[in-house]
Amino acid sequence: MADIKLGIIGYGFMGHEHANMMETIDEIDLVAVCDTVMSQMDDAPGSVRKYACMDKLLEDEGINTVIISIPNPLHLEAVVKAAKAGKNII
Repeated sequence: MADIKLGIIGYGFMGHEHANMMETIDEIDLVAVCDTVMSQMDDAPGSVRKYACMDKLLEDEGINTVIISIPNPLHLEAVVKAAKAGKNII
């Protein structure tokens, strides 16, 4: 069982790249992805939960770590919310 239960906030190009890279690491399970554009998540693995709202992903107790992969001007808000939710942040 993996130690890191990962959620990716922002599942556009870079979110996909992060997901692909994380698949190569045994200690990481991709648990959920989030994007405000639902079609971005159409190709997410079947077992992965999909969220249209970052706040809902951060409420997921099955996630202990998040990757912030949204536009840079939105990072501060996402990082503050993730920290308040007790998530490890990449």
